[in-house]
Amino acid sequence: MREAIQSIFKSQRKGSGSTQKAKGFTLIELLVAVILAALVITPLLGFMINILATDRKEQAKAATEQELQAALDYIARDLEQAVYIYDGKGLRGTGTAGIGDSLVNMEGEPVLAFWKRKNLPRAVDRNFETTGRSCPTSLSKQQKERQCNDYFVYSLVVYSLIEGASVERWSNAARIARFEISDGIRDPTSSDPNARISANQADPKFQLFQLKRGQSIETSMNAWESAGGPITQGNALGYTNVLVDYIDQSKVPGNADLRPVSADYCLSPLGLDNGKLQERERDKPDPKTPQQLNTLPANSMTSFFACVDTERTLAHVYLRGNALARIQNKAEYDKDSPYFPNSTITVEGVGSIE
Repeated sequence: MREAIQSIFKSQRKGSGSTQKAKGFTLIELLVAVILAALVITPLLGFMINILATDRKEQAKAATEQELQAALDYIARDLEQAVYIYDGKGLRGTGTAGIGDSLVNMEGEPVLAFWKRKNLPRAVDRNFETTGRSCPTSLSKQQKERQCNDYFVYSLVVYSLIEGASVERWSNAARIARFEISDGIRDPTSSDPNARISANQADPKFQLFQLKRGQSIETSMNAWESAGGPITQGNALGYTNVLVDYIDQSKVPGNADLRPVSADYCLSPLGLDNGKLQERERDKPDPKTPQQLNTLPANSMTSFFACVDTERTLAHVYLRGNALARIQNKAEYDKDSPYFPNSTITVEGVGSIE
């Protein structure tokens, strides 16, 4: 009996040992598994890459659209204080025909220029008429409210379109810069009509426009010249500030998708037509054409320009961005691409000349 039981246990141990032998994959099975995994993973990986690239482009587009709108809102608030806006004739002209000679040394291409009233809150002493004193900067806010009055001066504001990266922090597309020179607070106690209070001197190159009796406002404004020669931007003045970057730098001659802006483009947004314009200009010594309402820059870029009616102090501003320039070094305009957003705004200046 004992021998029989031992025989049974021996046979069970042999059977369990044979069933627990380790099994592996053959080389063919491994190759098949790798191929199947590649067939599944490769399309998924491509799909994920496409999703990430599209998401990056959409983020660039959204950022560009937001910046364009913010820039247009800023320009609109600026233009609302305008007392006179230069159209293409006044901006591009030379000599007495326009202010172009005074802007030739500016960085970039001047596109939008206007005179505005600039408010200086709490800038002068309440007894300014007799003392000619500016309000001390050391006064507290409450003291200024009791002792100081507001004052306004005239400023010349110019928006220019600058191509390429002059310094490393800017893109290789284009950008819009804002330049302003302002008058100082005039000293009524001085016999010199150009004397300003020492704390509020006029900016370099500033010279106030001169309205002449018997001469139209347009002719007088177009005859303005900067003091001491053309304006030169740079560290010496330091009044240039970039408003927005990633503006489309594509040019009409080099891009088949771009078309020149027609001479009649400005008529509709300004509420005019050719007949109305001709009727209005008929009796003037130097009548305007539709093209002269347009401030399109001479550098063949159509991404930033304005349509201006000087008589109504009205401006229609066009702006086009380049979202692809945020992720590509040289992205050119494509009419079928959604990544070149554009926006417009029409503003009427409500300032007045006193």
